[in-house]
Amino acid sequence: FNISPSSGSGGPVQPGKQMSSTPLNANVQSFNQTPPYQKTQTQPQNSSQWQSLENKAELPAYPQTLPMNGQFNFMDPNLTPPPYMHHINNINNGGGFQQGFESMGGMGGAPLQMPMMSEQHQRQQLQMMQQALHNQVMYTWMMQQNVMQQQQHQHSGAPLPGHLPMPPQSPSAWPVPPQYPPQVPPPSFKPPRVAGAPSGSYSPGIAQPPNANQKQRNNGRHDGGLLTQHKTTGYRPQLSELLGHVVEFSRDSHGSRFVQYMMETVNPEERQMLIDEVLSDAVPLMQDLFGNYVMQNFLEHSSNDQRVLIASRIKGSMTLLSMQPHGCRVVQRAIDIIPTENRNALLMELLESHEKIIRCAKDPHATHVMQKAVILLQQEIRRNHKTKQNKELLDTIENSVQREILQLAVHPHACRLVQRTLGDCNPKRSDAIKLILDTVMSTYHTLSIDQHGNFILQHILDNGSLDQVATVHNHVSSNVLELAQHKFGSHLVEKCLQSATPKQAEAVVLELLEPKGRNAAYIKDGSEDVLLVLMKDPYANFVVQRAFDASSGELRSRIATEIRNRSETLSRFTYGRHILSHINKSMH
Repeated sequence: FNISPSSGSGGPVQPGKQMSSTPLNANVQSFNQTPPYQKTQTQPQNSSQWQSLENKAELPAYPQTLPMNGQFNFMDPNLTPPPYMHHINNINNGGGFQQGFESMGGMGGAPLQMPMMSEQHQRQQLQMMQQALHNQVMYTWMMQQNVMQQQQHQHSGAPLPGHLPMPPQSPSAWPVPPQYPPQVPPPSFKPPRVAGAPSGSYSPGIAQPPNANQKQRNNGRHDGGLLTQHKTTGYRPQLSELLGHVVEFSRDSHGSRFVQYMMETVNPEERQMLIDEVLSDAVPLMQDLFGNYVMQNFLEHSSNDQRVLIASRIKGSMTLLSMQPHGCRVVQRAIDIIPTENRNALLMELLESHEKIIRCAKDPHATHVMQKAVILLQQEIRRNHKTKQNKELLDTIENSVQREILQLAVHPHACRLVQRTLGDCNPKRSDAIKLILDTVMSTYHTLSIDQHGNFILQHILDNGSLDQVATVHNHVSSNVLELAQHKFGSHLVEKCLQSATPKQAEAVVLELLEPKGRNAAYIKDGSEDVLLVLMKDPYANFVVQRAFDASSGELRSRIATEIRNRSETLSRFTYGRHILSHINKSMH
């Protein structure tokens, strides 16, 4: 049922204009011809009194709130509801459905015919008609009041109470929206941000004054005009313009790239000007998300004297920067590129005590600085640069690692430092290295099933001597069934098969096919098919695949035959199907 104006526009009535030539009803037409509603002295009690009011064109007073959910909220008991409410009351209060339905139709100019539908459907349709009429009349009412108030207050530019929001001409002219209902704050909205406007929260209709504490909050940064221009327009300032803004640019993602470009393209005198500007903020920039790349770039493209000057700012903050996610990168770059004597001076600050070494070894960021230091010291010693200071620093690290080897070997971050300290696993290099290797050999089983300790044994397989590698292979071969079914031990078994000689690989594969010794004792039931158990295991099935890849000749054919003989059973398991697929691909 469509009860919109017969003009068919369906849109809202514009302020100051009449509705369509065919009004909704006589009451709506009278709204457009009468002055603002006045308060009545007495409240009508029945529909007959309402009718008399309509005949006299005495319209009820204008409410101060919009209707909520079809109900009328009054701020004053003397305020009266709109005139069409008694037609709705005919339905709700004794008038009956048919009478109310026809009365609603009469308001549109012609009575509506009762459709052939269920009682429930009819009531739903009628409620929709009521709400539509209610909204249309109230909107017209509000627009008339808006026009009248504007005419009465043309001399004042301030927004009027209850004034409907109009489209703003600029963000500063945004009006204060009306409150629905009164004394409840309106929904918050934020006008478009104006370029160059101070940051902060906006209040609708209130211009924001410049923030006096903006520079203080920026920790001494400039107003950002040059940086904003560079980011928004791509403008590339000259060095004379950039000076005074280098620190600000360095802290920005786009600005830091531009500063690095300038550092790479300017002459030595201009490089010194850039370096001089960042020296006072060197440590904060080294810890900054983007500033650390600027400081690394400065170290790379500077002269030795300039590098020493930048590195001097690190002294006294070596531990702080090493334990910081961005600062540790600058420290690693610095100790890699500055002269040896200056580098050792920085390392002495980091290695001044055993407790600090262990703390740095376990730190997720400082451990990389420690590893870099070990690599540099070992390289210089191998190049016959055996200065006394280099040897002392390396011995300090090795002795600290040896004292806490079992604790560091199973630590997620310190285990990397243990591997770097072992290096080529040469026990003749120092007494500390020999003691570390002896401790590792006595704890093979503990390390082999540890999440991080198994990487120590893998390091020995890659860098150790033949005797050390053979010792690890013997341990794996003797415990292959247990390790193959372990989440971390299986990684060590796979590593052994990949790095093994043909003879060593054959020894491991035969233990999988024909268990003996410890492997035989590990089987709970002697009649159990060991190979089938391994192929169904979520970890051991990968060991069987590596065993097939590492074997050759008759041993390889034997493994393939054993797997195919169990193909019917394996096809029912996820990991068994993985092995069958791997064998078929390898054979073809």
